[in-house]
Amino acid sequence: MVKAIIFECGKKYKVISKDKYIQDKYGKDPIFILEDVDTELWKGGWNANFSTNIACALYAHRAHDLPKAGNVYYGKINHNGELLHQTEIGEEINETKNEKAVSGV
Repeated sequence: MVKAIIFECGKKYKVISKDKYIQDKYGKDPIFILEDVDTELWKGGWNANFSTNIACALYAHRAHDLPKAGNVYYGKINHNGELLHQTEIGEEINETKNEKAVSGV
């Protein structure tokens, strides 16, 4: 069972994905700027749109290694649109003028 986690749109989060595609493309400790849950952006979510949307297609290709339950979120990593399962998203990153602190989600 995947526990419910609440993420906020527009916030920055650490990526904790162990997926080879994500790690190879973005390296160590990428930042995910969350935009919204997939079902809010596309009717039927990623699963209903993988033939017409590249982010959905890339997620579909790697979804077999991810939990079936839980939310899938769309956001940006290095200005690239990506979908991440909630288990691939870590702590929120809080930035202030002079320091960078990480708080729990």
